[in-house]
Amino acid sequence: MCIALDLVLMWQQIIFLPEWLEQVVTQIRARLLAAIPGLLTGLIILLVFFLIARAARNLIQSVVPRVHGDVNIMLLLSRICYYGILMLGLFTALPKMGLDITALITGLGLTGFALGFALKDVLSNLISGIMLLIYRPFQIGDQIAMGTYEGKIETIRMRDTVLRGYDGRMIIIPNSKLITEVVINNRSVQLVREAIEVELSGSDSTEVARGLLAQALAQIPSLAGRVEPQVTARLRGDKLQLLAHFWRDPQRIDATEMEKEVAQAVRKLFAGAGLNVTTVALKRATPETKEETEKESAPVPPTED
Repeated sequence: MCIALDLVLMWQQIIFLPEWLEQVVTQIRARLLAAIPGLLTGLIILLVFFLIARAARNLIQSVVPRVHGDVNIMLLLSRICYYGILMLGLFTALPKMGLDITALITGLGLTGFALGFALKDVLSNLISGIMLLIYRPFQIGDQIAMGTYEGKIETIRMRDTVLRGYDGRMIIIPNSKLITEVVINNRSVQLVREAIEVELSGSDSTEVARGLLAQALAQIPSLAGRVEPQVTARLRGDKLQLLAHFWRDPQRIDATEMEKEVAQAVRKLFAGAGLNVTTVALKRATPETKEETEKESAPVPPTED
């Protein structure tokens, strides 16, 4: 900027400039030259506080997990320390740059209502993120489900929480949603009841098909001792639908892997018996109907061998 003003003054010697314009250019140049030391000092202060904030965050992230062992506490302390030091550096550097903090705060107060209304969703997510880290309804590594979204928590950020879906996709959920909506946490759940539905073309050999489904589930190592003996069958037009239940450890195997493993075992065994399987689908287990409960006893969660 000063170089540009110097060029203007040089041109003034070649061409005629109004006196008032010459005075304006001179005053601006003088003010810029006087402000440069303050600007440099403020930038140096910001840089120093930024380096201190980053070092403090790295120190907390390396020490707290070894002392406390809680990742959520580490995230909360590191972020509070990091942003707190940055804010302190900002309020220290602004006066050096010639900015009046009191006037700045007063101006923010006048426009605070408008900013708060415009940024209400952002502020809601920030506050929700702090609440999640304090109350810890779930932790990094837990498997949670919210609505149609389900996966393993990779990180809890100030504005959102990142899940890794069972299909490998990254799911980003705003923290305010996790505070206000129902969230299922599988951390404390040892076994989850699942239902597998198999559809066959043709209604012959119902008993054979029921036996084959029970046999296919029993052959899966991860389901050893966790398959319920009852297999229900019903006709839907020219289709035969089989329904069986089993118990899955959500911390050891996720729903997608389980469905692939069950589908492979079922199709292989049924194909060997000459039966055509059209659909194999994993479903969330639901309470049995009155007719079903009359035909079979109430299920009891099996124990591992």
